[in-house]
Amino acid sequence: MKNKARPFMGFNKLVELASDKHNINTDQDSYINLRELFISDSYYSLVNGYQKAFEYVPNSEKFSNGISLSQLDLLYFLETNLSATLFQNILFIEKRLKTALQYVVSKHLGTDAKNGYLCLNKTYYVNEQNTIQTLGRFLKIATGHYYAFDNTTSEFVLKSKNSQVKKGKEHVSKSLKEYRKTGNVPPWILINDLTFGETLKWYNSLKNNLQQEIIFLAFPKVIFSQTNRHYDPNNLSFINNALTMIKDFRNGIAHGDLLNKINLSLTLSWSHISHLFNLNGIIIKKKFASGVGKNDLLSIYLIIFVLSDIRQLQLLVPSTETLINQAHASLGPSMMKPINRVFNISDDFLDILNKLYGQIVS
Repeated sequence: MKNKARPFMGFNKLVELASDKHNINTDQDSYINLRELFISDSYYSLVNGYQKAFEYVPNSEKFSNGISLSQLDLLYFLETNLSATLFQNILFIEKRLKTALQYVVSKHLGTDAKNGYLCLNKTYYVNEQNTIQTLGRFLKIATGHYYAFDNTTSEFVLKSKNSQVKKGKEHVSKSLKEYRKTGNVPPWILINDLTFGETLKWYNSLKNNLQQEIIFLAFPKVIFSQTNRHYDPNNLSFINNALTMIKDFRNGIAHGDLLNKINLSLTLSWSHISHLFNLNGIIIKKKFASGVGKNDLLSIYLIIFVLSDIRQLQLLVPSTETLINQAHASLGPSMMKPINRVFNISDDFLDILNKLYGQIVS
């Protein structure tokens, strides 16, 4: 397949392309305003990002009549602010997970990196290749040296040659480097240098009983059984899906993806959500099966509602309502459905959100 030619286009050409090819109104904006708009948001984000949502004929690449670049710019501004708000909420969840994980690891495996919590202790760690790779990487971060795993002794050993990580080959915090000088980096220091994905790998390397303890500490609203709260397998399956989904969502936002372009690798389960929330009169199972609350933007809110404390939600829900209502008002009632496609939400999203929020604060 030959590469399609994609020549450079100046601002004037981009404006012409938006108008002629995509039926976007550019008459009401001056050249200076349009140039600033493309510098701020980029042509690709506005036109290619919103094309599918606003096409009046599928696959025509033409926007509905009357849509202007200024309106798309405002929509992009509002969506970016909503994404930033959600990103901040996910960071709080990530912090709760990290704090609980380092606490449980320190409690059961000690605080010594080389001779304790980063050794393959089969009482607490799953004995799998992924676990070995994860612990080996964390040893490199904690010590600044490369380690190899000896299958005979089931221990990590320094690589015989050039074991020290070269300058410029690692990016660790100043705090971690200071702890290296003391001879040991404890779990509560190491955890701060890990990405969300690395933190999940550490969590997944632990055996179920330690995972359950982490869930109990970090996410007290995850309750499927009052009598068997610490051992219910639903805790593990829900948290696995929930954390993977918000990791996917977080990464999408961090890379600048629009909400309708973010792919979630897993979905929520009706059996979990219908237990954690009273969905009577809010969402029926058939609607959930079609995707509402399963793997859309609402599913991210459901996860945040369960894993966050009330202070976060008191800020999140009103700001969400303001941003989405402003988006609807900016383009008018006739564009409500396309706007909802942009945000990857159902038409009754705000109604569902407020009813669920009402359950939490009541």
